[in-house]
Amino acid sequence: MMKDHPLITLTTIPLFSALIIFGSYIKLPMLGIPITAQSFFIMLVALLWGVKIAVASVALWIFLGILGLPVFATGANGLAFFIMPTSGYILGYLLMAIVAGWVGHIKFPVTLSSTIRIILRTILLIPALLSVYLIGLPWLRWRSGHQLADGSMEWLSWQEIFWMGFLLFLLPDLIKSILVAITYELLPRPHQQEQ
Repeated sequence: MMKDHPLITLTTIPLFSALIIFGSYIKLPMLGIPITAQSFFIMLVALLWGVKIAVASVALWIFLGILGLPVFATGANGLAFFIMPTSGYILGYLLMAIVAGWVGHIKFPVTLSSTIRIILRTILLIPALLSVYLIGLPWLRWRSGHQLADGSMEWLSWQEIFWMGFLLFLLPDLIKSILVAITYELLPRPHQQEQ
């Protein structure tokens, strides 16, 4: 298969990492919270090119950030990555790439209307969206701790974490998954045909 050719792999991983970096700098002010486009590009790459390319692209993006390049939306890089409250979400993108890549293997009959395929693909991408929060929410809570005057630690409650780290982002994430499904439907895919 052409997409498994080593030269294709060598060029697509850095290209898709660059798209994820680009997505880090696309900031949409929705609901008063900063929304970026990394997850859009990660899901799209995973649908189009599969788990291996998507995970490698995300891993390269994270690696570049840890090396100190300014690739994350927060602007933090280098060792600061490990203390950022949002680093759990960034690591969660590896899970997103895996789950969305599996969704990319699901083929719908060409007899289904484009609208139905978009709806089905959007529904199938929901677990990919949710997978980010498996790491993101516990990490956010861990990094939300602060030391009190008596030396003890105090963390935000799980309810506060759930609200500020999940519910506020749910609608924008669903919109992004719809846009990914629409984009996927509109893009030509010579290397993979619907059944």
